Amino acid sequence: MVTENEETAVETKREPVYLAVDIETLGQFVGKNPMIAVGMVLMNEKREILDEIDVYLKEEHFKREPRCMDEFWGTRQKLLSEIHSKSVYAMSAMETLDAWLTSVECKH
Repeated sequence: MVTENEETAVETKREPVYLAVDIETLGQFVGKNPMIAVGMVLMNEKREILDEIDVYLKEEHFKREPRCMDEFWGTRQKLLSEIHSKSVYAMSAMETLDAWLTSVECKH
């Protein structure tokens, strides 16, 4: 017996997509040093960008690694200031990423 859902179901073939994720921290140890940025980009097989997002996190309860600050962020003070000016609390950032991931899953 064929149900109504089976009769009306349309098979949709989706194009493969790829998700790249990058984080920026103020040290080499996630969980010990602050994570201050998460970026994600969704691409197709042709490497065309379908969607992207960046979120910036406030530094909370973590210590900066002096070597990282000197060797990497020491030459990128303008970028670090920009990240700090756009930063939100971690929970808000994760909710934003969750909503974005749900959205791209539905679209692609």
